[in-house]
Amino acid sequence: MAEATNTTDPWQPTAPRREGPGRAWRRFVRHRPAVVGAAVIVMYLLAALFADVLAPYDPLDMGAGSRLTGPDIAHWFGTDEFGRDVLSRVIYGARIAFVVGVLSATGAAVVGMFIGVLGGYFGGLLDRGVTMLIDLVFAFPTILLAVAVAAFLTGGGMPPSVPVIIALCVVQAPHFARVARGATLAIKAQPFVEAAQVLGGSHPRIIRSHIMPNVVAPLLVQFALSFSYAILAESSLSFLGVGHPPPAPSWGAMLTGAYGYVERAPWAAFFPGMAITLLILGFNILGDGLRDFFDPTRR
Repeated sequence: MAEATNTTDPWQPTAPRREGPGRAWRRFVRHRPAVVGAAVIVMYLLAALFADVLAPYDPLDMGAGSRLTGPDIAHWFGTDEFGRDVLSRVIYGARIAFVVGVLSATGAAVVGMFIGVLGGYFGGLLDRGVTMLIDLVFAFPTILLAVAVAAFLTGGGMPPSVPVIIALCVVQAPHFARVARGATLAIKAQPFVEAAQVLGGSHPRIIRSHIMPNVVAPLLVQFALSFSYAILAESSLSFLGVGHPPPAPSWGAMLTGAYGYVERAPWAAFFPGMAITLLILGFNILGDGLRDFFDPTRR
């Protein structure tokens, strides 16, 4: 009987094995804080998707009730200074928060990952240029830079969300670039990447097959944290008057309108403030859970 031959090429570079989705899911479910954070995010997401069904009133309807009415059966969260239902505006505000958060964090992740991976992989002048660009953006206070970019882009017929999304992409892309660059430098020194280079693998193929799959994990953690920051920054920009203008049901704009009535009608500021706090807390807890989930030393 002929001996069975081993068809595996010992010189073929291979990346470390990844655990199956079932085992990964069970390990994630055991992380209770991350599950709680994910549940909070899903609750907000459902509210944003089904705002038309869940909201009891039109968020722009000034005749929904008497102005500055306290919480009651007709208006669970009370009404604002124009008689609009606060609960309906909070629900619709989740839609604005998710649109701005998803688009700004995704745009920042794509741009930051692109320049970070290229700089870390090729090194040299390109890497120094990427590092200088990151340091240049970090030299400015984040919120002031976002205000400047949003104010510069406001007008010109663009929808009010576009300047805010571009401004948040500008201030968040360096964070993704720094994470991607650091991960690329660590992965580039691994034996399977060096073996792929020795065997004549092209740079695009090595980046696609070996670098990118291992860079995605830390970027997912950064994405969750950037999403929470985008929500807070959008509310801050709207509060400062360079975000979504009235009467848009933005949480930041709601806080601006309720600022002069805090003592008389604290509910008008309390509920949108709590909406911001709980959603940001959910993303931060989920980000911590993802960090522990992708950390091999904690498995």
